[in-house]
Amino acid sequence: MATAARYRRAGQDAAATDPNKMTTTSAPPSNPAAQEKTELKNAVKEQAAKTSNGFSLLDVLRILGGILLLSSGLSYLTTSGQSMTWGYNAWWTRAREWKKLVVRAVLYCFLSLSLSLSLSLN
Repeated sequence: MATAARYRRAGQDAAATDPNKMTTTSAPPSNPAAQEKTELKNAVKEQAAKTSNGFSLLDVLRILGGILLLSSGLSYLTTSGQSMTWGYNAWWTRAREWKKLVVRAVLYCFLSLSLSLSLSLN
């Protein structure tokens, strides 16, 4: 079981007298297990307050990805499944173009393999 001391560093007793620190003082529980639980909760809250840095790059990427996903879904629904890009028909949104790229690559691999096999057999 985790203890409250795990989340505290040495010298935090001086931080306990900080007037800016927001702690709630309630009646101490008489049960030692309940007291340990409240200490643990307070220590976890202190640790979370110290380590929160606001928005990170990952948060921004999550928000942008969510907006992109939401926009694609709404476009798909409003255009009756015709487009996921609000009617914008770029080359990279057409399956026909991707198929050309893949078939061309497979054909190139097949031709180079057959050429190398024919040269090695002679």
